Amino acid sequence: ADAYQSIRSDLMKVVSRELLENPADVYFTGHSLGGALAHICAYDVSSNILPKLNEALEAKWRAEIKARGSDWIDLYSGRLKRAMRVCCYSFGAPRSFSRATTRRYNEKCPATFRVACDGDIVTSFPKYAGGKYKHVDTHVVVDGNGSGQLIVSP
Repeated sequence: ADAYQSIRSDLMKVVSRELLENPADVYFTGHSLGGALAHICAYDVSSNILPKLNEALEAKWRAEIKARGSDWIDLYSGRLKRAMRVCCYSFGAPRSFSRATTRRYNEKCPATFRVACDGDIVTSFPKYAGGKYKHVDTHVVVDGNGSGQLIVSP
């Protein structure tokens, strides 16, 4: 968490500025510890940045539609139908959150895929925390027999 906190302020400014100029879904990805950091960042952005940006963009688009008239609605109405969202793909990531935060994460970031090779030891950490830490959804396992098969939500 310290690594993330050291860049958080700058990251939030850049993400906010870019998404206001070019609204789009936001993708985070990482491997091992970077995967855990991707989960932390995805949760932070989806909780603290996207709600404000989606609200501001919707208000801006509604004002533009009102100012330009009904001919403009067809061009921009698609933008109003779906808010920006966060997507996260992690590879070989350890457990990132407490049980309660994992539950909230899964609600805020449903487009998350946590890929792990069967038997990867990193994905079992932190191992002896009394069940305090949980993995985020959706688990994708790459089988351990070398065939490369993917098993989603085993």
